[in-house]
Amino acid sequence: MGFRLRLPSRTQISRWIVYSLFLGLFVSLPVAVTIGSTPAVAASTYFTNQYDAVNYGGGGGGDTYRAANCPANWVVVGFSIAGTSGVGILCRALNADGTMANTPHTTSNSSKYNLYGAPGTNVFCPTGKVATGFRIQANGYANGGGLLCQTLPALQDEIEISPLIAGSGALGNAPCNAGNAVTGAWAVTGAWLDRVAPRCSLYNLLQ
Repeated sequence: MGFRLRLPSRTQISRWIVYSLFLGLFVSLPVAVTIGSTPAVAASTYFTNQYDAVNYGGGGGGDTYRAANCPANWVVVGFSIAGTSGVGILCRALNADGTMANTPHTTSNSSKYNLYGAPGTNVFCPTGKVATGFRIQANGYANGGGLLCQTLPALQDEIEISPLIAGSGALGNAPCNAGNAVTGAWAVTGAWLDRVAPRCSLYNLLQ
């Protein structure tokens, strides 16, 4: 009995080709994978509703409005003035929980923002306290002063006055509204520093 080779039919060959092509397509096609990044968490802020304090120290002249602000979640802790030729503020960051560090304020842990000129002498609130207003010395022009200081979170304790940078003329207070903190400053200048006052914000201690 001889061996007889049986060739596949044309129908079988066609079916095998289709199966092979389909299997190759399934194996070789890449699978798209989308890796999403974690959504950014919105930065919270402890200070809101900033406004220019109505009361100011100085006179009524000048024609140029100037302003400087602390970064978000920073607050004024220091003040700088050089007669009628310069004024600035020093801001310090709050702790992550919205409190102020119980360590002395210095130029090393604060940042300075000049509104006008480049004054070199700085004064600071007492340890742990923040500014709730300015105390300005003026003789028709703002030329000396310091800060009114209280303690977070209530900002309702007895006001302490920072050391003062000596000027000339009468001393007067330019406070924020009760329970608000200083988060910037505004000034009006002409040929000299005419007047200066705080920019104030509502403090919100988030739980």
